[in-house]
Amino acid sequence: MLPLEVGNSWYTYQDSSIVREVLSLSASVTVPAGSFSDCAHMEDTDTSSTDYSLDSYLHQGVGMVKQVQDDVDGPSVFHIESDLESYTVN
Repeated sequence: MLPLEVGNSWYTYQDSSIVREVLSLSASVTVPAGSFSDCAHMEDTDTSSTDYSLDSYLHQGVGMVKQVQDDVDGPSVFHIESDLESYTVN
């Protein structure tokens, strides 16, 4: 939770099996909207399964700049990447 600190973790919502952990506060990410340093890198994992992960990269003042999800659901394997295309700061 806030303030973010490396190593902190919490369940994403009540009665959830998904745990979010802060892995870094200095990650660098390049997406179509540009390069971002000092990003918070958080990983969601499912405590009831080893087949799910969601990596999120957030930049202060911008928000979510990248997410990478990997999920195995029976015979189906999902790999989804979401990158920030553009943004405006008011």
